[in-house]
Amino acid sequence: MLILSKVSTKKNAVRHETLNGERFLVVPFVAGIQGVWHGSTVDEQGNEMAIAHLVLSSELAQNIDTLNGRPITLDHPPVDNGSWGSANTPTPQTAIVGRVYRANMDNGRLVGEAWFCESCLNRAGADGQAVLARLNAGEVIETSLGWQSLGEDSRGVFGGDAYEAIDRNIMYDHLAVLLNGIGACSIKDGCGISRNEEMNENEIVLTDEQAESFFTRLMKFFNKEGVHMENHDEEREAPEADVNKLQSDIAALTDTARKLAESVKQLTVNQATLQGQLAANENAEHDKLVASLVSNEQCPLDDELLKGMTNDALRKMVNAYKPASYVGNGGSFGTVNNTDIDGVVWEAVENG
Repeated sequence: MLILSKVSTKKNAVRHETLNGERFLVVPFVAGIQGVWHGSTVDEQGNEMAIAHLVLSSELAQNIDTLNGRPITLDHPPVDNGSWGSANTPTPQTAIVGRVYRANMDNGRLVGEAWFCESCLNRAGADGQAVLARLNAGEVIETSLGWQSLGEDSRGVFGGDAYEAIDRNIMYDHLAVLLNGIGACSIKDGCGISRNEEMNENEIVLTDEQAESFFTRLMKFFNKEGVHMENHDEEREAPEADVNKLQSDIAALTDTARKLAESVKQLTVNQATLQGQLAANENAEHDKLVASLVSNEQCPLDDELLKGMTNDALRKMVNAYKPASYVGNGGSFGTVNNTDIDGVVWEAVENG
């Protein structure tokens, strides 16, 4: 990924707030962007393993309210008894230094405010004091979301990156600050603490493929115009004609870059519109499937449980609880037993 920026001296917004007598340093963050994330999970034996998983904007948004009020930690809580530690059941090894507020979706990105307790950072030792100093300096810091989710076994390619699972039904646990690591959605990807919530108009983010195309066009331009870069052991004064030619080349190159940036920006807008349409279609189908199962007397689950399930799981249940056709006079309604849906076995009990 490549980020093209105009030079700017504007620092990220940092402000101070007082809440319940405690002084807080408040900074914006970007914690999630749709794409393939390279993170970690814990298998059934309690072993940590790397995984490439697809994270969709619709899934980031589904339970976003569960992120508000969640703890901010220095690094992730340690693994406990074969599963990820939760910051909501902390141990002495978990350094909680703040809370997340105003989490929301902005142009397909998960953004919000990180409220850092200044006294908590000072008590957290060298790492906490380092975070405080970097925040006050307006530096962007790596971050990582901690959550629990249902992993849908699905393989494919998204944005040129291969994935082996899709995260569904995300339930947020905490937001971790990483001083010595790289987040699954990293600063390079466009995430980070102390990063402006609103997309910087002077900042254009290009994928690897777009960046490669950009540099290819630049090289073609240089070759066409005969611009060369040479090393000289001694400095010399360039003739005025050469200076004028170089300024002209730079102006042409700037115009080419501007046009490319405008094209990329329009592509980004079109992609966001398409993603919004897909999410709306997915939500409409979800409501229709839930309504169908609620009205089906064979379905043993209530409305709340059904709403928390994925569309794929709901489709399986709709098919499972369809009445069987009568076959002659001796036909009967079929029953469904031990139906495996999303790794959970649902058993329908026969009546009569």
